[in-house]
Amino acid sequence: MCIPLKYLKPIVGSTTTITILLGIFAIISAGIIQSNTKQVNFFDSTGHQIKDTLVFSLYICGAGLGVLGILGLIGNQCKNVCLLTSFNIGQIIGVVLFLTISTFGFIISNEFSETTLEQCEEAKWSNQLNQLTQTAQINFCRVGCPCNIESTTTWPTNYFQIFGIIEINANGATQFQGCSQYFSDNDSNSQLIDQAELKFECAGWCYPSGVYLFSDVNRGPPSTIGGCFVQVSLWMQYYGIVLGAVSLSISILLVISLILTICLCCHPVTSEKIDNEPDFRNKLLNRLSAYYNSNEN
Repeated sequence: MCIPLKYLKPIVGSTTTITILLGIFAIISAGIIQSNTKQVNFFDSTGHQIKDTLVFSLYICGAGLGVLGILGLIGNQCKNVCLLTSFNIGQIIGVVLFLTISTFGFIISNEFSETTLEQCEEAKWSNQLNQLTQTAQINFCRVGCPCNIESTTTWPTNYFQIFGIIEINANGATQFQGCSQYFSDNDSNSQLIDQAELKFECAGWCYPSGVYLFSDVNRGPPSTIGGCFVQVSLWMQYYGIVLGAVSLSISILLVISLILTICLCCHPVTSEKIDNEPDFRNKLLNRLSAYYNSNEN
């Protein structure tokens, strides 16, 4: 049995309003992401494509939710079956879309849930990064690849000896990319680690490093204990959960709204309503009769 009509229409109106607000929020978020040129792009050159795809998707989703909400709002106010039917079809498409996004988000979160050393060395996406950082750790600030640390006095006592940093001179490199051992084929990987070092203040990948390898050695000792693999994994895991949870919440909202809208479209006209609402034809006849009777008198 459906909710009474006097309660149902305001509830449906509220769900359509929320849908419109979600669309506006998505469009605003897309604008903020698009204008934020200082954000970290973990995949650098590929990251620009990911960012553009994300912004485009948010604009499309925002516009779609906005139009969908407006259709539902007008259809609810006018009780227009055509508009409400269009609203329902859009909601079904939205449920399928956001459930797919939610599943994708939870899969990403699960993929990055393991932060063990074994997972770091065996994961396909992590293996090349680990090999590159190990090469940097073996060669950077050592014979054949000296590093240029401008002010050694600001570092902790015996820090360089502890971490095996034995080659420091003014002609050295400030990052591993400046060494002859570095290969340009690793550009995308080094840029990813560079961005991870900047964002999470970590050094190394599976194994921690005493100095920043791919950003700038003069940034000082890394603030984060451990390699960047753990930090990047936790970051991906967190935002995977956020993406999954938000998308799932929107899906649930659309399902509830869909059920309520179908209920509104198919709401039964009860006998009680017929009894309580005077028939327009009878009311008109009664008024005409009263008018003629008064004229005769």
